[in-house]
Amino acid sequence: MRKTGKGIYFVGIYVNDNILIGHPAAIDKTISELQIKGLVLKIENQFNDYLSCEIIFSKDRKKAWLGQHHLIANLKGQIGDEVEGLIKYQAPGTPSLNQIRELDKSLCLPKEKQTHLRSGVDFFCI
Repeated sequence: MRKTGKGIYFVGIYVNDNILIGHPAAIDKTISELQIKGLVLKIENQFNDYLSCEIIFSKDRKKAWLGQHHLIANLKGQIGDEVEGLIKYQAPGTPSLNQIRELDKSLCLPKEKQTHLRSGVDFFCI
């Protein structure tokens, strides 16, 4: 995150793919500074994906959702029938929610299935 006199913006960096999100004036100032230093930039003002994440903007373009539907669909195809009907919990990092361990061990998955299903942790949190 960078806060300037022109506003706030966020920077996402992954190898050579970067994304700047925030106040347009602050972003423009930073782009100019980088170009002055000799960096060659490819600038896309309208985009709908970043690093295989789909980006869906609100109508006013003040909010955006990043997601990976194709990965969720793939996981659902692989393990969906195994988790059908299980209780769906919110992600463990959800504020004000606690994780609860099942006391009735007959309701728990066997350890060998736990490893297999951990790959689908995103699927459980939809």
